[in-house]
Amino acid sequence: MSTEPAKVARIFEYLLAVKNLNEKVIRNINDYEKVWWEKDLPNTEGFFIGGKGTNEEAWYEVHKQEILPPPKPPTEIKKWVIEYDNPDQQPKVHTSMAIGIDDEGNEITELLDRDSDYFSSYESWIQEWNSWAKVTSPKKKVQQMYMELFTLYQRFQREGEDLELASGHGLLQWEVEGHQISRHVLVTKLELIFDAKKGIFYLVPTSRGTLMETDMLLHINIPNAARLMQMESQVEDFEFSPIDHTHLKPFLQEVVHTISPDGLYKSDKQDTVKGLSAPNISYSTGLFIRNVGGRLWQQELSKVIDKIKEGFPVPDTIEILTTTETKSSDVDHTHFTQESWRPVGEQLLFPLPTNKEQQLIAQKLASNSGVVIQGPPGTGKSHTIANLISHLLAHGKRVLVTSEKERALQVLKDKIPEEIRALCVSVLGGDSKSVKEIEDSVRTIAENLDSKQPEIF
Repeated sequence: MSTEPAKVARIFEYLLAVKNLNEKVIRNINDYEKVWWEKDLPNTEGFFIGGKGTNEEAWYEVHKQEILPPPKPPTEIKKWVIEYDNPDQQPKVHTSMAIGIDDEGNEITELLDRDSDYFSSYESWIQEWNSWAKVTSPKKKVQQMYMELFTLYQRFQREGEDLELASGHGLLQWEVEGHQISRHVLVTKLELIFDAKKGIFYLVPTSRGTLMETDMLLHINIPNAARLMQMESQVEDFEFSPIDHTHLKPFLQEVVHTISPDGLYKSDKQDTVKGLSAPNISYSTGLFIRNVGGRLWQQELSKVIDKIKEGFPVPDTIEILTTTETKSSDVDHTHFTQESWRPVGEQLLFPLPTNKEQQLIAQKLASNSGVVIQGPPGTGKSHTIANLISHLLAHGKRVLVTSEKERALQVLKDKIPEEIRALCVSVLGGDSKSVKEIEDSVRTIAENLDSKQPEIF
């Protein structure tokens, strides 16, 4: 690695070290806000796994349930029945009841047994109740899940940027160097889609796909750590169903064998991690809610460092952070000296109202490899970016817009003029767009460009 890439790598290594210092490492899934283990999820009509419901792309699908009230006990036995609303618990009844006092002052009791006048009515009612309970019990479990997702959906509207709903596969359990580890190594972020008309929640994988997570092993001496990092890139090519155990088993076995020579693949998760001296991995699918935190930053910074060390080219905008000198040998290679960029600073094509400051930004873009713009909220940054996107597209340039917060991208998306939205592909963090959908969007854009030039306005 040459001097400049080495300097750039050290910048990102410093950023990663700072992030690791400030970020608490979650090593145990029980520290997440909420966990549903698949083995505890309803296994009945109205709760579908692996695309078996109305949406084949949904890993989980939960339908609103109509819960009928339990049959009321007949009048003659109503006083005997105490509680009968819980379909998972047999009705509570009095086995005997005081009905009066005899001539000698002794209490007279009546028993609810086969000799009782009411027993036939009770027996007929309990059969009806059992039929109701058999149907209602699984429905109630589905409805409970539906209600929890409904509450979660409301929270996502308010704090979705800080929350994450995900599905985990391959539970790593291990007690090592004083740490108790119990985390999934494969995690798929899910988008929670609500069809209010039909009363259905769909949990659909986002466009991020499945990622391998090893941050729970930070600051632990792991052999073959480099191999683990290589395996993370393999996961990007995975396409699997949450019910396809056999497809992932070889990969999970390789993970646990890479971590330790004593590593084991088990069919079920261990009840406790304490005393587990050898790492175990089990399929153990789970759904969970967790705070996003700085985990994504850590992953991205690590990837950047790896790519730089592998020899990937460093963009000018990043490389200039490491020097105060302008290298004359690079002048012919920078984009802003090329003839194609000259019109970008001369012919300004802004569709929205503009001012001199915005015009200056466009001119600087045509003559510099990087421009930094700062401003507090409400000063028109999204408005400016929408103008710049339109301007650059009109000049035949490609534009990538990223943001730490999804809300900022959504605001920007709404500001893009309708006339050029067909030239844009939006992939927000919560999008469930498949690769095919994105490819179709790109193909449509290409066809539009072939058929006619975008309108300049």
